[in-house]
Amino acid sequence: MSEVIYQIKKLVKNYSMESQTLHILKGLNFTVSRGSAICIMGPSGSGKSTLLNLMGALDQPSSGEILYYGRDISNWTEDQKAFFRRDKIGFVFQSHYLLKEFTVLENISLPAYVAKKSKKKLLERAHFLADTLGLKERTNHYPSQLSGGESQRVAVARALMNEPEILLADEPVGNLDRKNGIIIRDLFLDLQKRFNLTLLTVSHDSFFAGAFSRIVKLEDGCLSESV
Repeated sequence: MSEVIYQIKKLVKNYSMESQTLHILKGLNFTVSRGSAICIMGPSGSGKSTLLNLMGALDQPSSGEILYYGRDISNWTEDQKAFFRRDKIGFVFQSHYLLKEFTVLENISLPAYVAKKSKKKLLERAHFLADTLGLKERTNHYPSQLSGGESQRVAVARALMNEPEILLADEPVGNLDRKNGIIIRDLFLDLQKRFNLTLLTVSHDSFFAGAFSRIVKLEDGCLSESV
């Protein structure tokens, strides 16, 4: 039996507005095994991105537990959460958020600079990831010189820079055409196996989700189906 990396218990997330309270997540129970590949599906506003942000310690739940190897990350200090995000999590978003004044290699290397890793090791890792993701000939290019698919591959390489245990991807092909979307989807699944990652990705696209071994469906803040 696979080891449980995440256990979500009775997870609730509300946002208070001026005149009302928005109930985003309504008591979710959800378990993630180490090394699994999961796509969280649902329409806009269903709570997918909110769930991903909570699991990545980017947001705080209203109630419930988010257990990482049995430890509730919502009780951690801000420093503990920051180290968790830096060392254990790789984030990929719908927009690539590359720094336009940095080259491809510099953008990939950025998380390792933040972690104060040695320049020799971080450059070796950055070149390795650039080669792995088909960016070997682009390392000295700037984001303005890249296609949409190439830019997202740089974002994926950057997410993998600190050798994370978990890769969280929020609508990673939302800004790409179908051809590049398939390339990125297949790349995620290949990297998940190659590096033994726990992969959680959010999508509203059933074609994208169809390649995943497990699909979790969120609708109106509720976990409606798990396959």
